[in-house]
Order: sequence, then C-alpha cells, then structure tokens
Amino acid sequence: LSSGDTERDPRTDREACRKIGARSMLVVPLRHAEKVVGVLKVFSTRTHAFDDGDVNTLRLMAGLIAAAMSHTAEFESRQALLAERTLALTRARESEARFRAVFDQAAVGIAQADLKGNWTNANQRFCDILGYEPEEITGVSFRDLTHPDHLSADEDSLGFLLSERTGSYSVEKRYTCKNGAYLWVAATVSLVRDNSGNPDYCLVILQDISERKRAEEALLEIREGERRRIARDLHDVVLQDLAGVLQTMQAARIHSSREESKYDLDREIEALRHATRGVRETIHDLRVDGGQPFVRSVKALLEFNRQVSPERQISLEVADDFPRELPDDMSVELLRVVQEALVNARRHSNARKVTVTLEKHGKNIRTVISDDGRGFDSSSVREGMGLIGTRERVLSLGGELEVDSKPGIGTSIVARVPLHHEES
Repeated sequence: LSSGDTERDPRTDREACRKIGARSMLVVPLRHAEKVVGVLKVFSTRTHAFDDGDVNTLRLMAGLIAAAMSHTAEFESRQALLAERTLALTRARESEARFRAVFDQAAVGIAQADLKGNWTNANQRFCDILGYEPEEITGVSFRDLTHPDHLSADEDSLGFLLSERTGSYSVEKRYTCKNGAYLWVAATVSLVRDNSGNPDYCLVILQDISERKRAEEALLEIREGERRRIARDLHDVVLQDLAGVLQTMQAARIHSSREESKYDLDREIEALRHATRGVRETIHDLRVDGGQPFVRSVKALLEFNRQVSPERQISLEVADDFPRELPDDMSVELLRVVQEALVNARRHSNARKVTVTLEKHGKNIRTVISDDGRGFDSSSVREGMGLIGTRERVLSLGGELEVDSKPGIGTSIVARVPLHHEES
C-alpha cells in the first residue's frame, strides 16, 4: 500500500498522469488466495491529497473487488467441472446403452449375481433357457436352480472364487427350469471388482448343452453296448473254442507214449493256457464300466488282477477325504487309467508289489499306481500306445500325467485331475 507524489514514485506512468493532470496517487493490491492478482489505483490532481480515511476506503473497495474476482473464478471453475461431469455422464450413458443392447440381444444367457449367489439382473436369453420372466429371476438364488447332485460342488467353486481372488471358473451342471424339468448347462462365472479392487458382483454366462449331453450319453451307450457284445462273443465263442482245444490236447498228452510228443504237447498246452488267460483278461477289461462308485470299481479291478496274478501283491490305499463319488466321465476315464497301468505292471514289470493310491490335494484328486518292478529309462524309451492313450484320457479331464521310472527300482504313474475341469 503506497501513497505519494507522482513525480517521485517510479511505479507511476508519468505520461498517463500528465494527460489526466494527476499530482498524487493511492495504490492498493488486490489479493486472492494469498496471492496478489492486481492493483487498485486512485489519482488526484492535488499533491498529498489522501488521508487515512481514503486509505481505509480504498482498502475496503479492494477487498470487495478481490472477493468478486474470487467468486467469479470459483463460478467458472464449477462451470467447467459441471461440463466435464456432464460429458462423462453422457458418455457413460451411451456406453451403458451399448452394453444393454449387447446384453439383451446376446445369443447366450448372461446374468449378474451378488456375492451371496442371488440373481440381480438377467438378459432375455438367460430367462428363456430356464423358462422364467426377467422380473421373476431377480432375487432367486443359484442354489434354488442347481440340481442337488451339483450343489455342493457349485458352492465350493463359488467359495474358491471369492477366497482365492481368482478370475473365473467354468462348470457343467444341471439346472432346474421353472416347470421343474432339469437341463444341462455350461456356466462360466467371473468375478467383477469395483474401482478399489474389492469383489463387487459375479457375471455368469450360461449355455444350454442338453442336446450335446444327450448325444454324448447316446454315444456312450452305443460304445458300452458294443463292448459288451465283443466281450460276450469272445466268451461264448473264442474262449470256449480255446478251452475245448486245450482239453483235447491235455487228453492227447495223457495217452501219448513218446516223450518227445509229450514235450511238444506241453509247449502247446502252455501256449494255449497263456492265450486263454489273455482272452479272459480282455473280456474283463471290456466289461469294466463306470456304473458304480469309482472306489468300488477300483476294488473290483484290483480283485480281478489278484486272481489272474496270485504271485503279485496288489494293494489299495484310499485317503479319508477322497470323494465318495466322482462325475461319471471322470470315473470312467480314471478307471481306464488304473486298468491300463495294472495291465502294464502285470505284463511287463515283473513286479512283486503294486500299490494303487487315491488321495485328494486341495481342488485336485491324485491317482497313483506304483510298482517295484524292473522299471525303465523314461528319457530314452518312447511312449507306447497304451501310455499315450492314458495321457490323452487325463488331458481330456483337464489334468496332467506324470511317469517316473528307473531301471531296477520300479515305475510310478501319477494322474492329477481337477474335480471341476474346464472344457477347451
């Protein structure tokens, strides 16, 4: 704040002052947010024309002007912010409209569920699959729709999704329609998070796979029927013929008088015995199915191997937490894995002891078949068709197969399979 003679103050525009005849001036700074944003100047044609009252008056005017400038800047800032938010809201509504169009017109069922599993929103396709109206599905829990056989697995998967903070999981299961009928669906559940990274809701994509499941079941029935027919033909025709020839040769040996003939007959009889035993094993392998609980099927398979190989100790170890039942496709494929491993141990390993172990590790189950046979160098031996087929069975279940073998020590085959596998 300054007051003085215009001729002595270097900050004064002397030329301007001369034009208006000014002899003295009073200057007051304009402050906004602790910063000087301008000045207020008052001129007089007299020297030393300003007193304290003039200073106070000008200071008050400067304050009013600064306040007005402050309100104007704040108003302009608020206008800019409002315009920015309006634009963002418009874009969000446009994006929401586009998403809603995709959501409503999608060829697959799409729905939102809260973290407790209650449906909060669903598109028309989702409702059509289950026979509900959009307003009827809201508030319904997935527990109300899931078939009882799949409920515990579904709850475990949702709990795992939330606890492990994973992205998504896929599952095939049966859902209950509004009319009470069951249908097979393939569901992919994804966890959606808010801006802070916390779980917000679940997005579910649903497809009706009932037709595919019916086709798979029909194909399975055809395969099972064909396998039973082959087993029956082998038993009723081939095996009976072999047994008849064996009996005839044994009778001929008894009545033969030459030692050389007896020796030749002994070799032929032993070859027939080996062939007969092989046919019996093939018949049993063809008749093995997954129609009963997995553990019970494994026990029956081991008992048969004990009968055909009494010289070999074959044991089964089942962990306490191993599932009492497995999905049908998993049960059949894993039973074939155990069957192939036992056949290899019986025919090639010369093992004295074979152990089958069934255990559960987290969300996976492990099937281990180990023996103390001759083993082999897995790094230098190519996989045969049996092992290749076994690996493909495990891969089809979303699992992995490990083969560990060392010459003179034995072989261990480990099939690790997730309880709920995703389809490629």
